[in-house]
Amino acid sequence: MRFLGFRRKGSDYRNSVKIGVAGACNGAGTTHLCIMLANYYANVMGLETVVMEYNDHRDFLKICMETGKIREDYRKFVYRNITFVTGKDMKNTQKETEIMDRARVVILDCGCMGGESEGLFSQSDIRVGVLSGSLYRIACARRVIEKTKGHCMYMAAFGSSKGIQELSRETGVRVGRIPYEDDPFCITPGTVAWIDEVFGGKKLHK
Repeated sequence: MRFLGFRRKGSDYRNSVKIGVAGACNGAGTTHLCIMLANYYANVMGLETVVMEYNDHRDFLKICMETGKIREDYRKFVYRNITFVTGKDMKNTQKETEIMDRARVVILDCGCMGGESEGLFSQSDIRVGVLSGSLYRIACARRVIEKTKGHCMYMAAFGSSKGIQELSRETGVRVGRIPYEDDPFCITPGTVAWIDEVFGGKKLHK
């Protein structure tokens, strides 16, 4: 079940890849998925991986504080071999460019779809729309699919299987299920296999 048809034309996975992840709404699981992907590429594939936050949630600052990684510059820190960057604070700076150029994998946490990070999302090699199949958020999922149909892959962490199937049937797009993980920093073998199958991690040769 590969989604690699949703790759930017001309991208070369042997050199690097940029993955943009944006949610249909707050709480859809966008940051959780970003950390799972970063963990996979950094600690399973052994690739230099950067995950950059382009939203107002400040989740990376909270990770920085909770893990005791606070230094003079809180905007960039390393935890479990993953480089975390509060990209919104570094946007359009030389340092941001240098960080992205050095990495083999750059994962962009774009927050909710349609924000100011939409340009970054649209320029990514792989684009992931994180939906919610929950009844009270299904309208947001429909709006995102209508806006982006044919230009990204769609996944959902929450909602019943029946609800997600109905959403797929109604909109005519495939909506994959994100595996559940208690801790995105400690992914199970099943999730590793899922990420490799969906995102084609082995295409990024060392």
